[in-house]
Amino acid sequence: MVSNVIKRQLEIHSRIEELKTCLKVCHEVGDSLSLDCETYFSFQTSLLEAVQNAIIHGNKSDESKKVKIDMEVDESTIQVRIEDEGSGFDPECIANPTCGDNITKENGRGIFFIKNLCDGFEVIGKGNVVKLLIRI
Repeated sequence: MVSNVIKRQLEIHSRIEELKTCLKVCHEVGDSLSLDCETYFSFQTSLLEAVQNAIIHGNKSDESKKVKIDMEVDESTIQVRIEDEGSGFDPECIANPTCGDNITKENGRGIFFIKNLCDGFEVIGKGNVVKLLIRI
């Protein structure tokens, strides 16, 4: 039996308004897979958080820079690769937002959410590429 694989690629400018494009793709993929509410929430929230991080922290909201999003969906997983044009980051340097003084800080929550919502989270190379894995 040949599996049915959905592949989507997006390239967006580093503008927060572009999150609407990502949201539209989430809806399309979610509808085509008939995802349950919990899986859809994990997929949508993780994707939007990762893309927002790429726009704001990776590309420093420089509209001349792009964010590339590659999505592959098969019968059991949604895999998303997000790449920005920034200098990257070290995931070990991101403080846990649930500890001590970090609770009141605005940074670090996105990665925390992604790690807790996804079945897999990977930072690649210098840190300007992240991969998300959601089991369906």
